[in-house]
Amino acid sequence: MYRFLARPIWLLFAVIVAIATYTFVSLGFWQLNRLEERRLDNLVAQQRAAQDPLAITSVLSVGDPIEAAGEDHAFRTVTITGHFDPTYEVLVRSQTYDGTAGFHVITPFVDDDGNALLVNQGWIPLEDDTPPFTQSDGETETITVTLQPSQPRRGYGPIEPDGVLKRTARIDIARLQEQIPYALYPVYGIAYADPDPSHLPISIPFPIFDEGPHQSYAIQWFTFAAISVGGFWALARTTARKRRSRVNAE
Repeated sequence: MYRFLARPIWLLFAVIVAIATYTFVSLGFWQLNRLEERRLDNLVAQQRAAQDPLAITSVLSVGDPIEAAGEDHAFRTVTITGHFDPTYEVLVRSQTYDGTAGFHVITPFVDDDGNALLVNQGWIPLEDDTPPFTQSDGETETITVTLQPSQPRRGYGPIEPDGVLKRTARIDIARLQEQIPYALYPVYGIAYADPDPSHLPISIPFPIFDEGPHQSYAIQWFTFAAISVGGFWALARTTARKRRSRVNAE
């Protein structure tokens, strides 16, 4: 009674179901691989963050490749001695705090060698949109920051205009180097701290290392695969029963 499955329309239907099922299963395993990568990244980040702070010059130099430095030193805590130079301060747009839109304040911190580390000092509201925001008298201080990788444009997102940027969509160190006279370190720093709404900029809280939605997405894709196969089989059985009923009625 299942000889109807050899008909062209059913063969075509079976091919479509097979392709869809293969795609769903592949996407499910891809999400599981992404989950393992996320877990590994979280473990590395947590281990780096737990280490005692080191002087930035003992960790990397301004001549290190930007992409490699980001991979090798993300979430490493360092100290740097120097002073903020608000002359070249930049605001990163499309940032939120407690549901309110605003900017992140990015200020070069110039060390004793004349090199600079871009430092994300925290969030300010939209109305405070005219840098420089940092007040600095050039006095030498030592700060502790957590390193983060540069944020280059990777084929999508806003394209920055030519010229000097006062506002930017991302902390792209290579792009900002074009308008900053100091040699920049190939990563930037964040002074993570508990947010204090009474003081601007409001500090960025340390991120939570969660596993993201990859596991739930994997379950969804495997469910879609099961539905595809089960639906095809159920439709075939229903069609077979109807054909058997018609034959018996005759």
